[in-house]
Amino acid sequence: MNIPLLTPELIEAFIIVFIRVSAMILMVPIFGERRVPFMVTWGLSLLISSLLFPLVEKQAAPAVDLDFLSFALRIGGELAIGVIIGFAARFIFAGIQVAGELIGVQIGFSIANVIDPASNQQVSLITEIQYMLALLLFLTVDAHHIFIAAIAESYERIHRSNLIGMGVAPLQFKAGESLQSLGLTGFETYEITGISDGLALRKDLTVKARSDDGKTKEFKVTCRIETPAELDYYRHGGILEYVLRQLA
Repeated sequence: MNIPLLTPELIEAFIIVFIRVSAMILMVPIFGERRVPFMVTWGLSLLISSLLFPLVEKQAAPAVDLDFLSFALRIGGELAIGVIIGFAARFIFAGIQVAGELIGVQIGFSIANVIDPASNQQVSLITEIQYMLALLLFLTVDAHHIFIAAIAESYERIHRSNLIGMGVAPLQFKAGESLQSLGLTGFETYEITGISDGLALRKDLTVKARSDDGKTKEFKVTCRIETPAELDYYRHGGILEYVLRQLA
């Protein structure tokens, strides 16, 4: 068994994954409840991060020579992504609680209150029953697995505006096409026609993919630059270069 060498880059990448996972765990119902011991919550976050890290190590790795401010901003972004994913589940359960309160008022159970151990507040009996049933259903259908998978898949996707901000043109396959359908591996050499001259909003471009054995595949993609401002950012090599040239 080969034990990987711990490098500063590897530690930084793990911290990034851990921040995103722990933010989601703290927001997801059950795991983020007050009744769950502190050590259990953080231990679960550490366990899930350790399991996910080998799968997303390359995607999570920070840029080379990342300064402290940039790394802090990256941490803030990871925290926000984790909170948003966990908040999706929290939002659903909040809707169930509101529905329980309304049902309790309608059937006259609004005065039959109990203490909700999650919030330490009084809620109607119907609300607590619905909430507990929702938690059981959440675990029965393995919904918590969906959110863990969402964390892993979130490293496989990047918003097109972020790419444009870095000076990278976001290209999208045509409907019905994908890496699998085109038989691409990602190790080909790609030649994009039309991206240098006359680039326009949502322009269709031609891509030629040449594999190591000399085989060439040609297909169409759509450049997802959709506003004049985004086109300016791309032509300047990214939003930072654009701003610096405006200040010069």
